[in-house]
Amino acid sequence: MTTEVKEKHQSKYRHVYGEPAKPENQFLDLKNPFCSGEGNYLKCNTRFFAVAKAGGGGPLYIHRLDAPGRFAPNVPTLSVHKGTTWDFDFHPFIINMVGTASEDCHAAITQFPEEGLNENITKPTVLLEGHQKKSDVY
Repeated sequence: MTTEVKEKHQSKYRHVYGEPAKPENQFLDLKNPFCSGEGNYLKCNTRFFAVAKAGGGGPLYIHRLDAPGRFAPNVPTLSVHKGTTWDFDFHPFIINMVGTASEDCHAAITQFPEEGLNENITKPTVLLEGHQKKSDVY
């Protein structure tokens, strides 16, 4: 009779620990992020990150990655929809262009200033209408 000995798998990362970023390198006080549904909650490119916000007009925070700190109470947003923004993504080659899809069955492509948002944007560059069902951005 043979006895089989099973070894427990040991992770080579078990002694690796991360350190939290210092407060001056954190993004703090982001109010009312939208964290429900099947879409993206956070997307980044080489210069910006975007987070959907809960509220009317499907607002989207777009913020520069090189400007950490506390968010001001009235941060400018991209609000180009009538319903909640379900999904969004940055253009892979144009760093200041974002595509959004919302519960109002519209998709929008919006170009924003290269330095980031300094005022609210309510008009998309292109609005795609005519969808009958929920749309996503892939």
